[in-house]
Amino acid sequence: MLKIAADFKEGDEVFGLAYGGAYAEYIAVSVKMIVHKPKQMSWETAAGVSEIWFTAIQASFLVGNLSAGQTVLFHAGASGIIPLVRILQLSAAVGQCLIQLAKAEGAKSIIATAGSDEKTRLCEELGATKAINYKRTDWGEEVKKIAPDGVDFIVDFIIGILSLHLSKVIRRSRIPSAGFGSCGTGFHNCLSRHARRESDR
Repeated sequence: MLKIAADFKEGDEVFGLAYGGAYAEYIAVSVKMIVHKPKQMSWETAAGVSEIWFTAIQASFLVGNLSAGQTVLFHAGASGIIPLVRILQLSAAVGQCLIQLAKAEGAKSIIATAGSDEKTRLCEELGATKAINYKRTDWGEEVKKIAPDGVDFIVDFIIGILSLHLSKVIRRSRIPSAGFGSCGTGFHNCLSRHARRESDR
């Protein structure tokens, strides 16, 4: 701890994550949760790195075990933020970060869903192999065409709305959830039914 603390001094510009209470004017944070802010980085970008990129990294690597050669599915691939704000080539939404991380890691197939053609184009510009407008297309059927054996893991922000089709694409998948934006009992029922089917294989 002393070695870590020695890296910081009063007046340093830092950013990171808090366990709670981050809307306060002053806050005490563990030095394990902060890093130095580069001079060329704005505070807005620093905030985005902390809340958005760290969330994407956690979902991809710490929970989803993302690795080269996998097929991944990201719901809300554009995360509802358009126009896209770029500072130091950083994207402004978790879904957009997930796509870029998967591309950088060498994922075999990166599938994203979004609610408009504008957003699906954005997903593909960021590196998605295929982006599907779920309002115009049965995304479950589209995913089956792209990945007939299923996907390795899914990151789902919506859950309740999309759970009706989850059984079409899950096959021993990991499903990190970055939020329960529309969660209902249908999600849990869908998972329990699928788990029973897989346990019988």
